[in-house]
Amino acid sequence: KSISVHRRTTAEYLSDNQRGIKYRQESVVEGIHVPSFEPLFSELQHFVDCVLAGKEPLVPARDGLRALRVATSVRAAIQQHLMGVTRYSPPAPGELRPAMIPVQTA
Repeated sequence: KSISVHRRTTAEYLSDNQRGIKYRQESVVEGIHVPSFEPLFSELQHFVDCVLAGKEPLVPARDGLRALRVATSVRAAIQQHLMGVTRYSPPAPGELRPAMIPVQTA
């Protein structure tokens, strides 16, 4: 799969004293390749491969933990907002609040 992103710059008039005024507008089409597999599956597969081969993963554990904490805080803030809580304080590392417990949907 691929996605085409069309970017167009703003039009501009260029002054050229010898030939008058020139008009220029440029556009760029950027093709972005989108893999046909699930990104999370690919990340997990890479991690398993690294564990089995004894290699370092591309993303260090510290960065993964930081991303998990951010995602958990965002989810908690959204759930608290939906429950009408106006003040939010981020959880301490390792703290699990009721709003942070995964909710199963039907």
